[in-house]
Amino acid sequence: ETCGAMADVREAKRARTDGEEDGSAWVVPAEDVIRIRFVEDETCVLRDDANRRDSEEDGDAGSWVCPEFTHQVFGQEEVVKGYEEPRVDVYLDDLTLCAFVRISYKKKLDDADDIEHALKETLGLEYSTDPQAFVDAVRRKRAILEESLPRDAKVCASLENGIEILRFKPSESDDLRDWHDRMQPMPLLYIDGANYIDNCDSRWDVYVAIARSEGASKHRSLAGFSTLYSFFAYPDRRRFRVSQILSFPGHRRCGIASSILEAIYSDASLSSNKVVDVTVEDPSDSFQWLRERKDYQRICSFSPFFSKVVRDQAQNSKQMIDNGIRPETLLLPKREVYDKAQLELKMHKLQFRKVWEILLMKEIAGSLKWSNANDVVRAVVKCRLANDEEEKKLKEASTQKQVFETGGSEFFMVKAFNVCPSGMIPGSEAQAQDGSNEGEPEEEQADPVDLRMDQLSEIMTKL
Repeated sequence: ETCGAMADVREAKRARTDGEEDGSAWVVPAEDVIRIRFVEDETCVLRDDANRRDSEEDGDAGSWVCPEFTHQVFGQEEVVKGYEEPRVDVYLDDLTLCAFVRISYKKKLDDADDIEHALKETLGLEYSTDPQAFVDAVRRKRAILEESLPRDAKVCASLENGIEILRFKPSESDDLRDWHDRMQPMPLLYIDGANYIDNCDSRWDVYVAIARSEGASKHRSLAGFSTLYSFFAYPDRRRFRVSQILSFPGHRRCGIASSILEAIYSDASLSSNKVVDVTVEDPSDSFQWLRERKDYQRICSFSPFFSKVVRDQAQNSKQMIDNGIRPETLLLPKREVYDKAQLELKMHKLQFRKVWEILLMKEIAGSLKWSNANDVVRAVVKCRLANDEEEKKLKEASTQKQVFETGGSEFFMVKAFNVCPSGMIPGSEAQAQDGSNEGEPEEEQADPVDLRMDQLSEIMTKL
């Protein structure tokens, strides 16, 4: 969350840039160049600190944070070229996200990277370089939000820690769409592979977490946000998909993402039978872990039904497993269990299958005290992962296309399943041999089953 947390990344980047032929002094890791400060008092930019190069001299060193990803702004190499000691200071108002940017350096080459173009066009950051213009913009946008939020946003939850979760459709409010436009650059800096969304599309909803400070000022700041897309589900229902969810630095490990996810589930449940389930687009490992723990808590607080199903199924299968019957044939959820989780908890069956593994481990290792609990759960995990991998291969193979000549200049193209060994498509043996890595040491890959068992063990310690 802070610049110090990115030390390992910067050291690796320095090791690579030190070998640049054009001189490491002119090639600097982007993480060393750009830093961000979320400000409560917009007038801080009026202070004359243009010549202060080190964060320690700014009087508030702990308030600066670094982006976690910069390849979508400065390219895959994630470096800034052509400057000596470049620095990009980005001040963001902590509610409106209006931006003030100060770019400084000692020397610049003629062919140096265009930092302003990268910020404005690639990142899409709208910013001011005039301190007074920034102050005026913040005050104007705050006044607009004070008026538009009560009018155009729905309060989903008010939490004890002073966090308020709101939802709005950016397509239905020009003021709130303008606010979301200023949020859009943030996922590019903190979520790997994030993209802008079309917030003029009525199928998008935005959830925001607003933090209110204690004391007389009751200052409000944006703690995080999420974007949600509503897909059509035949014949007349919808399927929710979480596209992005982000907690801002300074508000992490405060339950922001968990609270937003809970609000999304609540809205899906309140829609009765109109929403099939809630899914997540390409979740990161950390978010998937949070999601599984959240779903486990929801299952346990909802009803003892699921825990009882797991316990009864395990007890009924114990003797058969001891006699050599494979656990994965006896301890998988039944169709009616999947249906109940989807209908009443809006949980997709693929997600429920992962939560089932937590329930199973909790029951047979915790409650029933099976001595072979790890081996049993491992067999269930291995079965799921094998099925997931097979489905992935079939999906990839079904999208492959091959061209067949029919004589002359005619040809036809078909989708074809690759049923041959990898790299041995008919007619491509020579290419496979030329592209082989024979004689080269293969990088050892961690066993996904081992990784999953480690995750389950860690989850058990936090339940």
